[in-house]
Amino acid sequence: AGFPLCARCAVDVARNADWTLEGTPPQQIVRCRAHGRRHKPYVAPVVRTWQQESALLAEKSRQVLLSWVFSLVLLHRAMTTVACRIGLQSETLTKTRELLNRQELAYRTLPLELQRFGPMSDAPKADARRVEDLIVFRHRDAEGRPVGESYIHALPCTPRAARSYTFTEYLMDECQHWERDEDFEESYIAALATVKGGGRLTAISSVGRPESYHYRLCRGLV
Repeated sequence: AGFPLCARCAVDVARNADWTLEGTPPQQIVRCRAHGRRHKPYVAPVVRTWQQESALLAEKSRQVLLSWVFSLVLLHRAMTTVACRIGLQSETLTKTRELLNRQELAYRTLPLELQRFGPMSDAPKADARRVEDLIVFRHRDAEGRPVGESYIHALPCTPRAARSYTFTEYLMDECQHWERDEDFEESYIAALATVKGGGRLTAISSVGRPESYHYRLCRGLV
């Protein structure tokens, strides 16, 4: 099983683009020709686009797994960047916590040598700490001295939550399915402060209501 991207192809642009379709819709499977592994050839270009943009809007099908992709990308950011502050929002706080749970699971299932902050726990002195709606990584220098913390925060889907913190990365998920579309619109506007402060905002969703603010944003109607 594992994440459906051939890791060997991911570092080779030519091979990443060399794939074949098997089966018939909607049960088609993509495989890389080089190794015969199940493959998501769009992951690399999507992440490259994300790296180049300060604000990214995207629609997706659930099979595309963009929520997983960005959850893992942002986990990597928190693990490798001192003082990285990441905010997560989804259609409900429960769904947002699921994103945080995925990130915790991804860290815990890394090979031990890649768990650079040690085992994740809720202990106050742990360098990798999960507490309720927060994952915290305590970065250290080569001598083992603390040099700063990075965190990932699961937030309620309310505008107040988006205005209450300063983030370097902000992920909004399932934007067309929030119970109150007004909450997404106001949260999105509040989250634009992340972009103005030099950070990055990502707003993604499976396709939902045509009248929703995110649906209209993606089509340039607002």
